[in-house]
Amino acid sequence: MSEHDSGTRSSVGLVDIATRLPGVLTDVPVMLRGAFTGLLARPTSKTSIGKVFQDRAARYGDRIFLKFGDQQLTYREANASANRYAAVLAARGVGHGDVVGIILRNSPNAVLTMLAVVKCGAVAGMINYHQRGEVLAHSLGLLDAKVLVAESDLVDAIRDSGAPDADPLTIEELERLAATAPTGNPASASAVLAKDTAFYIFTSGTTGHPKASVMTHHRWLRALAVFGGAGLRLHSSDTLYSCLPLYHNNALTVAVSSVLNSGATLALGRSFSASRFWDEVIANDATAFIYIGEICRYLLNQPPKPTDRAHKVQLIAGNGLRPEIWEEFTTRFGIARVCEFYAASEGNTAFINIFNVPRTTGISPLPLAYVEYDPDTGAPLRDKSGRVRRVPAGEPGLLLSPVNKLQPFDGYTDPTASEKKLVRNAFRDGDCWFNSGDVMSPQGMGHAAFVDRLGDTFRWKG
Repeated sequence: MSEHDSGTRSSVGLVDIATRLPGVLTDVPVMLRGAFTGLLARPTSKTSIGKVFQDRAARYGDRIFLKFGDQQLTYREANASANRYAAVLAARGVGHGDVVGIILRNSPNAVLTMLAVVKCGAVAGMINYHQRGEVLAHSLGLLDAKVLVAESDLVDAIRDSGAPDADPLTIEELERLAATAPTGNPASASAVLAKDTAFYIFTSGTTGHPKASVMTHHRWLRALAVFGGAGLRLHSSDTLYSCLPLYHNNALTVAVSSVLNSGATLALGRSFSASRFWDEVIANDATAFIYIGEICRYLLNQPPKPTDRAHKVQLIAGNGLRPEIWEEFTTRFGIARVCEFYAASEGNTAFINIFNVPRTTGISPLPLAYVEYDPDTGAPLRDKSGRVRRVPAGEPGLLLSPVNKLQPFDGYTDPTASEKKLVRNAFRDGDCWFNSGDVMSPQGMGHAAFVDRLGDTFRWKG
């Protein structure tokens, strides 16, 4: 192994993998469960998030699914509540392919509403509840939702945004209507195909208004296999703490899918607080947590205190643990395993640190290309013949991933925005590649390190 001055690991070798392989092999049953659920599903299969949750509720009924403060919900209770919510939405005309906007803060209700929407065969539009004014109106306009479920104290902001038909259903009203609704699994959940759209997830909008990326059930279930099965590898006795908002993919996809894969528990925090973080982790008896961006640095900047190691956390998972603080963080807080990963909300590839190798984004087994790029535009550079130029072996480059049946690109709700992310005729006539907008540095053995962000999909600070 060698290092860059920044602390980034420059190489990953066979010894790095071999010495850590035994720890992975002990989790083979968890990995197989994820593969069976997520990788065997075909786009035309009647396999969906709602159906998987119903299966888990039938199998793990009495296990705790959600914790939130003093509140706890078992898998069976959560499924029944989600079914009641789904019945209310269906009575309001929500059906297959319709959009339901969700603008809720972290709570069990937010998770249950999301599950209810996908059980209806509808699309959950996950809106950032910090949005106001023109930006909020833009997001609501993209969704064109049949129903908008919102916090009661956000109703005025929604109406003041000027968005058309801004008459939300408050979560309190949804709960009131759901109190007498049926608890049985809706027939609509079993009719959803894996290729159907499950979520609209908004980009951060650092280069303009947010764009709504498309997440199908199929891609979410594959994420369950990759992140839940191969990456986090939670056990049924684990509790995963997440203070990230549900509109963020790390919470919506990585955290929820990882918990469902193993019948584990998801402990929700209201929001991130560096000073209260470890107290909440301890109060929830968490054994793992999800992070993003500079969360780990903010925690490291807190004065040392007894709770630094008075917790049960052995695993952390997320993106943005910078190489220069990696060892300092894991040593101070006693973290045994880091599942750092790389993925974009609309992307078609991912890296994941399966083997717990320090200071790497992880491994990607899929075809990739690292190419030269224009730092001002983020576009790949082409040679005189019009072809994209690969960087020399081992050098950092703009990450491209091929678009094909194995790695489909679901894009955005806006076809023009989707087309801008594609690089056509890159290496030969007729090929098509997704431009990640990210500069990555290959490290060997399929591993890579994140270097820089050129677009608006992902930011280190989240």
